[in-house]
Amino acid sequence: MQQITVGIYPYGDRGNPYQAVIAKTLTGQGLNCIKLQKSNFLPLYKSVRQPIDVLQIYWPHSMFTGATLMRGLIKKTLYSIDLNSLKRKKTVFSAENLYPHDSVNIQEDIRYTQKILDACKGILFMSEQSRQIYQTIYRLPESTVQAVIPHIHYLDTYANTVTHEEARNHLGIPDGKKVILFLGALRPYKGLVSLIKSFAHVSTENDCLVIAGMAKDEAFAAELNAMNLNPSSVGKGEVKIFNRFIPNDELQYFYQACDAVAIPYDDMPINPGSLILAMGFGKCIIAPLKGAIPELVCADALFGYDEQETGALAAALFSFLSSTGWAAKGIQNKTRVLERHSPQVAGQKYVEFYTKLFSV
Repeated sequence: MQQITVGIYPYGDRGNPYQAVIAKTLTGQGLNCIKLQKSNFLPLYKSVRQPIDVLQIYWPHSMFTGATLMRGLIKKTLYSIDLNSLKRKKTVFSAENLYPHDSVNIQEDIRYTQKILDACKGILFMSEQSRQIYQTIYRLPESTVQAVIPHIHYLDTYANTVTHEEARNHLGIPDGKKVILFLGALRPYKGLVSLIKSFAHVSTENDCLVIAGMAKDEAFAAELNAMNLNPSSVGKGEVKIFNRFIPNDELQYFYQACDAVAIPYDDMPINPGSLILAMGFGKCIIAPLKGAIPELVCADALFGYDEQETGALAAALFSFLSSTGWAAKGIQNKTRVLERHSPQVAGQKYVEFYTKLFSV
């Protein structure tokens, strides 16, 4: 295939290297990559006028949502006009979420996302299960070129040089404790209230739950802290809450200090980057058996649960806390991401996808 130029819109790597890793992977395959910055006025028109062959679109919701009713109406009108610009170039949509986790009108988000799906020539998914889930909500034209391209791992992105002992000392965690970590922005949809309550039911003095990340809503942070201070809701295990932004160079301390990572989201992303990151650090996963989780995680290293069952999260936490051999199981996850989520594997799939895209 002759060299093509891919434009990524909207490109943003502030604190999250996800798109930077994709751009690096495309370049490594001999493709050109242009990082298109976010624009508030006719962004698609501006994008297709760039010297690109493919426009790859991520997270479209800011194009048709506004802070006020009037601003939202204006943006939706401009968005409908702007979609006509996509006829000028090959366009691809990357399915990252079904809709924003903090959506105030899910049906409206779905309706306007469908408009961009109707206009694009290709669509990318990160797993087969996410592809199936997506198509229960959205209609994809028969002519749309589909591809499943794995989420690229972060093993070459984040530092991983500190020892287990150094990490524990840095965070003030005794070496003899078994540690479960939640790391990420602290938001209600991520199941943190249930996580703390469930941990309280099953933990012992030898266990520790670490919750690390910045709360967008200080009222929610206060709720979590209040739970931790309330004697009626605290078990024997220790709960340490780090309500702050965790810089990239400090992530390794949290991952090296823990033995498993909990991802108890009520609203599970169809492209869970936090899962791939945790697997890359060689950690067991505690998560609901839904979405792409069972497909992506090694069965031996997954302490899964049916979120519809009462007490299921507590049972999964207990299963891990009472288990042995978790370190070796976690390494299975690291091996899996090395084999299935490498830049080489994903890069070749991108090339195959673009080749097919230009053949139709």
